[in-house]
Amino acid sequence: ISGFGTDMGGIVVGPRKYFRDIMLGADNYRKIMSLMMEECNVDIDEFADGLWMKEKHLKDLDSKGHIIGLHSHSHPTSMASLSRKEQKKEYKLNYDILYQILNKHPETMAHPCNSYNQDTMSILKEFDIKIGFRSNMGKCPVSELEFKREDHANVMRRING
Repeated sequence: ISGFGTDMGGIVVGPRKYFRDIMLGADNYRKIMSLMMEECNVDIDEFADGLWMKEKHLKDLDSKGHIIGLHSHSHPTSMASLSRKEQKKEYKLNYDILYQILNKHPETMAHPCNSYNQDTMSILKEFDIKIGFRSNMGKCPVSELEFKREDHANVMRRING
């Protein structure tokens, strides 16, 4: 798609992500979303309550043998645009919370919105992350922190026809 940016490895960024992450930026995106939710009378606290996993969910998954890994703390839509310091803060907070809840060091991760760069890779290695997953099946330099993964939205589209 001509005119759109790319993430690490030359992966094309689609029009919605380009508009959200590059044209608007995180702060403007949050402001617009807040205004839209306010206009539609959405209670942000009630809405947020059903979005994120709670401690009990993590413990339940862990007790059933699921592997729980990092995905950042606040899920920035463009991790690659953050400074190294900001990225490290995102992953450290996520790492510390998971360790506190599960009493084990996370060893896996998935890149939020498939956005990462060399700083990200270096930070993940500092945390001794063993396996990482991208959010697409596209061609890319593959390392132990870039395994291909089909995005859940694509799977759902195929299931629903």
